[in-house]
Amino acid sequence: MSASVIMRDVITGCATHYAVEPGLLSSHRRDHLVLSARMLAFWFGASLARLTFAEVGEALGWDEHRAQTCFATVEARRRSPAFREMMDGVETAILAIARLRALGMNPRAPSLDPRSIAERILAGGERAAGMASIHEIHALCQAVLAADDARPSFEQHLESAHG
Repeated sequence: MSASVIMRDVITGCATHYAVEPGLLSSHRRDHLVLSARMLAFWFGASLARLTFAEVGEALGWDEHRAQTCFATVEARRRSPAFREMMDGVETAILAIARLRALGMNPRAPSLDPRSIAERILAGGERAAGMASIHEIHALCQAVLAADDARPSFEQHLESAHG
């Protein structure tokens, strides 16, 4: 059974591939992962979801010109066999998401919640630790650094104790 692809499927598939939150694709963030996911979403929105550039742009909170520019950029990069192979994997994911949605399931991009990542790694042992993606490791590092920033330093503790 072939399911129709909608823009939500495209956004979920592209966000999942690049391990970014789906909402970031419609943001104006310019970091590499978000830009890459957004560019693919423009291309797959036009090619798989069969939307016009104006419709794809609107779905992602950008204009028609941006959609056309991103589509042309991805089209040029498709000349690379490695890039085409990567896109084939993303397309497979998008089509799987559309099939699950057609069956009444609600596929979502995986969470980068540091606590759930840590619990999964600790429960799975060395194998799970070795399979953690770079994006999951990045999320864990951000959580550790945020916790360190919130914790009083040793010097602050001494000053308050001897106040």
